[in-house]
Amino acid sequence: MQIKPASEIKAVSSVANNLETQHKQLPSERNGTKVHQQIRQPGIGEIENGTKQLQAIVSTFNKRLKFDVHEETNRIFVQVIDSATGEVIREVPPVQILDMLAKIYEVVGLLVDERV
Repeated sequence: MQIKPASEIKAVSSVANNLETQHKQLPSERNGTKVHQQIRQPGIGEIENGTKQLQAIVSTFNKRLKFDVHEETNRIFVQVIDSATGEVIREVPPVQILDMLAKIYEVVGLLVDERV
């Protein structure tokens, strides 16, 4: 059975989003009251093991993954790279979006600084 590239990208996107949100507190409802639950942060070994498993799966499609942290926003992003050509096929989330988010943070910071 051959998996279509769209399914592959969805899987990578899902894993990247899960990695990013695992360290955050998520609100939940209990008896109509919002409660914050602490999500257990994965250890370095668990993260390394998960990325190795992803690399093994993606390598069957002649692709590789590159995990990186966007410096200005401190957010994780993943690049899907064609192993044969070295071409970046997809970024999750796109770096252009992270750059735009960094600019928004900068502008909001300037507005707050001017008001104080």
